[in-house]
Amino acid sequence: MASEPPNPQKGPQSPLVSIICRTMGRPELEEALASAAGQTHSRLEIILVDAAARGEAAYRKVCADDRIALVSPESPLSRPRAANAGLERARGEYLLFLDEDDWLAPDHVENLVSCLTGERGVRAAYSSTRKTDVSGKATLETFQQPYDRLLLMRDNYIPIHSMLFAREPVDEGCRFDEDFDIFEDWDFWLQLSEHTDFHHIDRCTAFYRSGGASQTADLDDHLQRFDPEHQLGKARAAIYEKWLRRWDGVRLNRLLGAGQREQAESVKRIGELGRDLEKLARTKQKAERKAAELEFERDRLSLELNEARNAHVRMEARLNAVVRELQAANVALHDSVQHLRGNLEDVFNSNSWKLTRPYRALGELLKPGAAQTPAAQAAETGGGAPAEQETPVRDSERRDQSHDFKAAFDRKALAAMDEFLASGEKLGFPATDNPVLSVLLVFYNQAHLSLLCLRTLLENADVPFELIVVDNASGDRTGDLLARLENARLIRNAENLGFVKAVNQGAELATGEFLLLLNNDAFIEPGAPGAAIDVLRQDASAGAVGGRIELLDGKLQEAGNVIWRDGSCAGYGRGENPGDGAFRFRREVDYCSGAFLMFRTAQFRELGGFDEAFAPAYYEESDFCLRLRRQGLRTMYEPRARVRHYEFASTGGMNAAVALQEKNRALFREKHAEFLEGQPAADPTRTLHARTGNGHPNVLLIDDAVPHASLGGGYPRCRHIVSLLSRMPLNVTFFPLHFPNDNWGEVYRTLPGNVEVLLNRGRSGLAQLLAERAGFYQYVMVSRPTNMAFFNQVLKSLPREARQFDIVYDAEAVFAGRELLWRELQGESVDEDEKERVISEELELAAETSAVLTVSGAEADLFRERGHDRVLVLGHGMEPVAEPAPFDVRQGLLFVGALKDEHSPNVDSLLWFVCNVLPLIEREIPELDLNVAGHTAAPSLVSIERQNIHMKGRLESLDGLYRDSRVFIAPTRFAAGIPHKVHEAAAHGVPAVVTPLLARQLGWRHEREVLVGDGPESFAEQCLRLYREAGLWERISAAGREAVARDCSEERFRITLEELFRVREQDREQQ
Repeated sequence: MASEPPNPQKGPQSPLVSIICRTMGRPELEEALASAAGQTHSRLEIILVDAAARGEAAYRKVCADDRIALVSPESPLSRPRAANAGLERARGEYLLFLDEDDWLAPDHVENLVSCLTGERGVRAAYSSTRKTDVSGKATLETFQQPYDRLLLMRDNYIPIHSMLFAREPVDEGCRFDEDFDIFEDWDFWLQLSEHTDFHHIDRCTAFYRSGGASQTADLDDHLQRFDPEHQLGKARAAIYEKWLRRWDGVRLNRLLGAGQREQAESVKRIGELGRDLEKLARTKQKAERKAAELEFERDRLSLELNEARNAHVRMEARLNAVVRELQAANVALHDSVQHLRGNLEDVFNSNSWKLTRPYRALGELLKPGAAQTPAAQAAETGGGAPAEQETPVRDSERRDQSHDFKAAFDRKALAAMDEFLASGEKLGFPATDNPVLSVLLVFYNQAHLSLLCLRTLLENADVPFELIVVDNASGDRTGDLLARLENARLIRNAENLGFVKAVNQGAELATGEFLLLLNNDAFIEPGAPGAAIDVLRQDASAGAVGGRIELLDGKLQEAGNVIWRDGSCAGYGRGENPGDGAFRFRREVDYCSGAFLMFRTAQFRELGGFDEAFAPAYYEESDFCLRLRRQGLRTMYEPRARVRHYEFASTGGMNAAVALQEKNRALFREKHAEFLEGQPAADPTRTLHARTGNGHPNVLLIDDAVPHASLGGGYPRCRHIVSLLSRMPLNVTFFPLHFPNDNWGEVYRTLPGNVEVLLNRGRSGLAQLLAERAGFYQYVMVSRPTNMAFFNQVLKSLPREARQFDIVYDAEAVFAGRELLWRELQGESVDEDEKERVISEELELAAETSAVLTVSGAEADLFRERGHDRVLVLGHGMEPVAEPAPFDVRQGLLFVGALKDEHSPNVDSLLWFVCNVLPLIEREIPELDLNVAGHTAAPSLVSIERQNIHMKGRLESLDGLYRDSRVFIAPTRFAAGIPHKVHEAAAHGVPAVVTPLLARQLGWRHEREVLVGDGPESFAEQCLRLYREAGLWERISAAGREAVARDCSEERFRITLEELFRVREQDREQQ
């Protein structure tokens, strides 16, 4: 049924133009009709042919324009029948077809009408046409071939909507041949050319969308046009069978002559290109010779550079040792100054000093120009404990003449104290009956620092806690501060009992599960208590947790402590940058400072608290941590528990303090003699080697980048290796070689918190690291051939003492095989000698290794054939999902893989699938969704942008896609190793269609664990079967999960890694 169009306007200068649009109801229809309705030509009618027979209601919105007439048949129409229905309905003097996914420039019709009305004898004209991608973005391709009747006999070069033609040829019998489903427009142009010549206007006023509704749009492959088995080849043959009966010998002879001329020109051009190629080959030879010379020179300079670097590293190590000695001397000097200040304060507080004050004051007044500063006044009154009968001195006036860092900090803290006391403000701590944490502070003077400590505790504590304060008879304004505390449990001692006894006093009041000792001059950063509690809750072997203590100037005070054989102690990393990777990972240590030390309250009580033999202070926390160790409990350093520390806020007499340290050190040595015998001798240059208190071997892992799962390409396997090694008796360092910069938050979302990650060093920093840490690592494991090749070069530059470790090459796969497959796919003929050379070069990388890991037995055999006797197979480790989502709740196809590099296996396979397989699938299931997950950066992927292809990019988790997708595709044409993505998909219950290559690598069979498609038609057929047949889908899904459980056993993965390091350790013991 057809609705009546409105009566067009009459006017001799404005002929009526009919624009005929065949539609299947695609979403682009509105854009096409809008471009037709927006033509500058005044007299138009638009004939909309409902080829899908969806009915008038489906087009009510788009037919709101009264120039649009709808042709609505009772049943669907083929493309040529729909075109003829439009011709029959059209009334215009000129006619134009517009496909629903194409569009026109506003002046398209007007330009063509002007041409036809001005050209005598020409009844058809066409414009140039710009090709776009599926989103409408212009490409570089333009259809702009001038009219050539002979060329039209050979190929169609005129898009259907670029042509405007007069009505007369239609009245004379031109119709679309309904026997043609493809090339029906070419046949119509051939009919039209029998009635008139065509005129070409070289202006782009029509736009052709690739990948659209046309059946030929997605099959634009010139080789397939001449394939007698392909649908395009068959369609061309049908055209010629029809037209050969109509073309006379003269026309055919001219067609052959034109082809022969083109062939002659092509031969001539090939000859020219051949000569150019010879010139290029000669130039290439010269360039290769020059490159070889430059490479030799580069190697020579590289050797000199490495020698210079080694000299620099050795010099820097010596300088660092001197700096550390000076820093240690500076700390000792600082301690002495503090002790002297304490002695001075003792003098100021003594009765004799107070009794002689009037005489000293009188003497000062007698001096000319004498005037006391606030600091001097404070000293005269006892350094913060005002003398009786005298006006109190404001704390904020102290040390105004000081210009050092702490003095500036003190001034601000004292001012804050003054403001707080003047305001009448109170510090309200949480009232809780069941606190998770008890925070215990011991006060002795320094009220201004205590206030800051309490405020940061209120602001930054992230767990329910109770506050316990023990005041050791402070003489400053600590009493005023304590009076302002709400919901705090207070103990006020009449005399200074010292730190040890005060802690034991306060611990008796603790009701929290965990107890935190916090210095009153320590200021916690956000989340510090919660981070320490996490360690104690998640690790039953952890008995105490200390934090990353940073000084006020931003430098590191300590990241855990080392106890030397003589009982002396050293803070690891003092004076270094606390943000360096060496201080960002959790590890076992000898002990942690009491500035921030957390443990379980019950265990503290079971051990009797701090040993009061160490009272009043010194060595009590070292002793406690070693007593925990005797109970099988470790002391852990947790870098997320960050604390800013004023340091040395408490004071005392120097001589008494030194004597007390020596006394307690002797007691400590006597009490822990057995432990100390196993400790290294005191050596500031060996702190790195002593930083971890477990004695486990140190392992350095080298790979391209931090193995985020979203990177694909073997990184998930690497991440799994690191995770398992971190749970073994090993200390693990990870070194990203090629991509050394990363975000620390993402790093430790990917890797366990007890793995040291050394960012920001990369290739230029590897030799320096190995030289600085000479003798530290027992194992170095290197992944991937490019990294192994670089590591071998670095190894040659190192002195012998820096090469005392076993080398494990995690080959993963033999990548040479992948390279050879790629070269053959590009049409290169690779002989057996070349294959052997390429493979041998890669296998030779493992010459200096003591063990090799591969993902498959076939690749392991290649290394064994080269004489490697220690080759282990380490595939993938994962467990299948117990209850994956069923068939009927899933939809769409899924592709997973990193798409960063052009010509990579993933990019090649996706392009091949979209261009060659997906169109075949879409004939059966139009617009089937394809989800693509992975880092997308390859430029060529722009060419496959389509509405039903969803580029998801990098995802932290693929669980949602695996749960919702029905069929996994792995159309890989060249690769090495074993495809992790197929294992992962199968583990989640998503059955896969793979190429024969991947089936061989997996050792999986067609119709059992996977379906195998060889070539576009076969691959499309297997995808359709798996997508449609629920029974087949369920059978392949179940078999795939069984295969994952068999081939990817987590236990087998773990045992292989344990065997690797256990065997190497046994060999070392035998040596």
